[in-house]
Amino acid sequence: MVYLKHLIRWEFLVLFFTVVLVFNFAYEPNQRALIESLFEQHYADLQEFYQVYQAVETKPKLTKNDLAYAHRVLSNLLETGFILKPEVYHTLGKLYERENKPVWALKSYQAMYALTTGESFLKRDALVGMSRIFAREKNLSKAREFLEEAWNLPTMYRQFDTAFALLDIYTRIGEKKKQKQVLLSLPAPSAVHGETYTSFVKRLWENLSPEEQLQILEKSFTPALYSLLLEQGKLYIARNHPPGDWVEKWGIFLASSDDEVIKQLEAFLKQKGYPKVVEELLAYRNMSQVSLPKGSSLAQAAYAYRGLRTLSRKANYNPTRAEKYYETFLTKGFHQEYISKNPELLIRNLLAYKQFDRIVYWIGQTYEKMGIVSNVGGISEGVAFWYGYSAWHIGDRDLAFREWGRTIGMSPSGYYGFWARSYIREIFSSEEVKKYLKDIEAMEENTKNPSEKLFYNKILYGLSDGMSQQTYKQKVSVLLGKLYPDFFNSSLVPLEKLPLEKYFRWLVYSRFGFADYARQLLYEAGIQNETVADLAILKVLVYYKNFQRSRELFSRVEQNPLIKNHLAFLPEEFLKVLYPLPYVQETKLALSLQTNNLVDPYLVHAVIKGESLFYTRARSRAGAIGLMQLMPSTARLIIPSVFDEHHVSIYDPANNILLGTRFLASSLQSYGLIGALAVYNGGNLALEKTKFRFQPDDDVVLAEIHPYTETRLYIRKVLGYYQMYLFTYENRLMPVSSFPRLLTKK
Repeated sequence: MVYLKHLIRWEFLVLFFTVVLVFNFAYEPNQRALIESLFEQHYADLQEFYQVYQAVETKPKLTKNDLAYAHRVLSNLLETGFILKPEVYHTLGKLYERENKPVWALKSYQAMYALTTGESFLKRDALVGMSRIFAREKNLSKAREFLEEAWNLPTMYRQFDTAFALLDIYTRIGEKKKQKQVLLSLPAPSAVHGETYTSFVKRLWENLSPEEQLQILEKSFTPALYSLLLEQGKLYIARNHPPGDWVEKWGIFLASSDDEVIKQLEAFLKQKGYPKVVEELLAYRNMSQVSLPKGSSLAQAAYAYRGLRTLSRKANYNPTRAEKYYETFLTKGFHQEYISKNPELLIRNLLAYKQFDRIVYWIGQTYEKMGIVSNVGGISEGVAFWYGYSAWHIGDRDLAFREWGRTIGMSPSGYYGFWARSYIREIFSSEEVKKYLKDIEAMEENTKNPSEKLFYNKILYGLSDGMSQQTYKQKVSVLLGKLYPDFFNSSLVPLEKLPLEKYFRWLVYSRFGFADYARQLLYEAGIQNETVADLAILKVLVYYKNFQRSRELFSRVEQNPLIKNHLAFLPEEFLKVLYPLPYVQETKLALSLQTNNLVDPYLVHAVIKGESLFYTRARSRAGAIGLMQLMPSTARLIIPSVFDEHHVSIYDPANNILLGTRFLASSLQSYGLIGALAVYNGGNLALEKTKFRFQPDDDVVLAEIHPYTETRLYIRKVLGYYQMYLFTYENRLMPVSSFPRLLTKK
């Protein structure tokens, strides 16, 4: 296909003879040999099939050469003992559809269905394919029959695609009742399906009862359904005149986009008789707190957030104005949605000007408002950390200890958890720490609440060493299994029980980008948790260094709060999946050529993970290239100091790591670790301006008040990765000596 054959890559040929040792440790030697022989027998065919599959699915236009090559490959695969024959028939059916040959396409889907025994997801693909042919031939009753069978299969595979096809058939035959049933059964869609979902809702809107309309709208408070919420929300309000609280929630959510939308909403709501909501939106737009109705907590909270966010952009910090906005939030608009956002923004404004006493005052008031009186719970780990930090600066050691302990209890392996632990060990004597831990142990023994026990044990784990730490780690793991059994009691053991043929197919699905198929096999094997399924697939992709496909999974897994807050308690096999070392040799070479020893392999991999998620061909919108995301202009400055020639490919992993590490090492020598990361992401000008203007006492504050949001998040992310690399491979923390400006002694 445009000579597809020449595009075939053979990168993983050398891995076939070791894959079983990694993924099939539970199988007997003779079974391992069987799997090895299956790989050896099929690997070339698999490469060819995937290339054809990709072209048929995604290529806008297929040439005659493409079509001839695709038919030749697919025909050859069907004549051999190829393991993915149902999938070949599915691709062949799609190919015939593109050639406008419905009869042959139907035969291909029928053959696929006949070959499929237990896998509901493959049956669904075959049935949807057959229905598509009958719908095209205007045999709607037959199309409906196949789609209803597909819809009723016990699988979530391509749920929205199947639902949309069925809704389309019901529309064409006038089955409004069944349309409603399907539409109302769907969860809120992602951005991929948002537009199609919206179009079906609009078509059916007049046939929905007010209760059903509200059900749809309540699912639509997401960015993917913004236009649906706006347009259908107007219709719902105009006809049903819902309570003002609901209209307020609707208006504030929509008003966060831009001022033009606010103006439209104001005119609409004024006409429909919601004067108080209009006042709220008007004040929100004009940033005028005076005109906000006193009873409108959501509008007051949103107003305060908008003001605080404006002050925090590009370091326009203003403590006086920030306190006024926060007072509005605390006294008039204390709303759940803004409980963590507003304190964090206030802290940044006050921290820039070293107003530690005001941080202690306002966060203390917030705790009182929330009823936080014990060591358990809190607002967020960042708020707790800076509350403790500020308390220490004004001499309240007990409060500092309590809040840093709270930070650890929220996330002992997180960014702020690391700082809290480091500060406690640096500031407090061993006797003070022992006394604190003894008090926490007593609290843990006296409570029967599992969540409180978990919190206390995480503190004990974070501040202990050696065998004691391992004991608390085990306790935390047991509690996590009780509180979140769906995730923490899951494992990859069911994979070992799959028949060899299915296990091999799962490996193929995972490696070659058939992630939906791979996930469905895991579900049918008993691995029901979506994050565990993602980790299983990620393990395969990491092993094969297929980082182009793994990037989405990395991001999705790491956004899971259970993962973020409990990294230290994940099984080692999962940690090594999330924190792999795929470029050890390239890193070793780069470090051997550095002019100082400030960089280690774990820091290099942490930066690579933060910059490109290990994908060698990564390119940013700004033009940064490769694993360590070097700007070509930066690379050109460094190349003469490393290479004799000027034309060097910075996509090449070894070259990119060598140049990136040279730049990182130089920045470390000049700025220290936190400063170096700030420079690596945001440049030295922003860093120097922040230092000159605010003169922060230490680098932790410097990172928090940096003017660029992206850089602040980048520092947290990469330092968190670095910490987890050290923990995973050496079971140690970052040395405090890495941060020469860590503490200002009191």
